[in-house]
Amino acid sequence: MKLLPDTGTFLWLAAEDPRLSRLARRGFRDPNNEVFLSALSVWEIAIKNRMGRLPLPEPPAKYVRVLRESLGVLPLPFDEEAAAHDRQLPPLHRDPFDRAWCRRRS
Repeated sequence: MKLLPDTGTFLWLAAEDPRLSRLARRGFRDPNNEVFLSALSVWEIAIKNRMGRLPLPEPPAKYVRVLRESLGVLPLPFDEEAAAHDRQLPPLHRDPFDRAWCRRRS
């Protein structure tokens, strides 16, 4: 199964946060599953870090890459084809990051 956690879920997974359910944790750790992290999550983390809402011990690009690799999470680019698909999505989310998750999960 392919899994694509949102930004918060990825950070919970990396921090072993108890808010992440055991079921989700098991799914992300199952070697039969492929776990991806969208480039949009990296962007969102960088934005929140720059705004002072997400303190990190090192620059976001390095921090996220090291976390992602240590967890065995694969990178998932977000390209112009995915962005152009936005018009076909229902208006379930106003936040562009949330809309992108809808596209990349399909």
